[in-house]
Amino acid sequence: MADDAKVQRALLLNACDEEAYRLIYSLCVPNAPEEKTYQEILTICNKHFKSTSRPFMARYKFYSAVKHPNESVKY
Repeated sequence: MADDAKVQRALLLNACDEEAYRLIYSLCVPNAPEEKTYQEILTICNKHFKSTSRPFMARYKFYSAVKHPNESVKY
C-alpha cells in the first residue's frame, strides 16, 4: 500500500509542469513535496485552490432579488 502512495505521488509530481511544481513546492515549505504523502499534497492543493467567499457577488444577488408571481410578501 505504501508503494502505491509513493507511485501516486511520483506520478502527480512528474505530471506537473515547472510552474505547477513550483507552486506545490512553495505550498509544502518547509518540507519538500517528496517528503509529503500523495494525500497531503492533494489536501494542500485543495486548500489553496478552495474558492473564497465573494462578498460583492453575495451583495449583488441580495440586492437583485425579485419577487416572483407565486411568492407572497409574507414570510
